Amino acid sequence: MVRASITLVETSSQGHIALVFDANFHITDSTGKIVASTSDDVDASVAKIGGANKDRIITVAFSQDGSLFATCNNEKTVTIYNTADWTAVRSLIIAKRATAITFDPSGAYLLIADKFGEVHRTPT
Repeated sequence: MVRASITLVETSSQGHIALVFDANFHITDSTGKIVASTSDDVDASVAKIGGANKDRIITVAFSQDGSLFATCNNEKTVTIYNTADWTAVRSLIIAKRATAITFDPSGAYLLIADKFGEVHRTPT
């Protein structure tokens, strides 16, 4: 496996850990074993995550129950994944680059904040 500089780390209530490096990410279990990845440089036993970002990921978040995972990249693309099978369930382009994203407590909405202080709410 190729080593990469990790730029973001996020944990879920279900024990998943997201390790973000450039436009890719690994999902590990609580022991550090990679269980899913957007990278091609992983063992064949690791689940391949589709719908991956093409540009550097700048912010990520898990929903409170751990069932959803969202990314936002430098090109203003937000992708929401189902963590049961790591399929992309929604992808959208936002008007301004996000500085932070988080799910509301119910997981029904993703909140997207930008550097101008605006916060937008989008259904998951």
